[in-house]
Amino acid sequence: MLKPRLPKVFGSERRTQTLVFIAMLGETFPRELARLMKATLFSVQQMVEALEDEGLVRTNIRGTERRVALNPGFIAAPEIKATLLKIASAYPEFEQAIESLRMRPRKRGKEI
Repeated sequence: MLKPRLPKVFGSERRTQTLVFIAMLGETFPRELARLMKATLFSVQQMVEALEDEGLVRTNIRGTERRVALNPGFIAAPEIKATLLKIASAYPEFEQAIESLRMRPRKRGKEI
């Protein structure tokens, strides 16, 4: 049985996948996106920069970390987020990928 392809709503499957993960996580960083998508960090960084140039996402730099989130100031932000989350609900592999992330505290012995 063939796996249904991700719609190219935002230009390409990879761009749509990036935006879906950003919408699901709320706020993330390029390295985490690269791990989830099994892509190179450089390609994800370029994609994030392009999406930021278009105004779909915003980035904040905290220390040495570049945080990425959907841009709440974008004219159709609520509709885009709703669309992305609806796409995510149709593809269980998105939820499985996020569940596979290691989100435990850094220090040993700390409660999760």
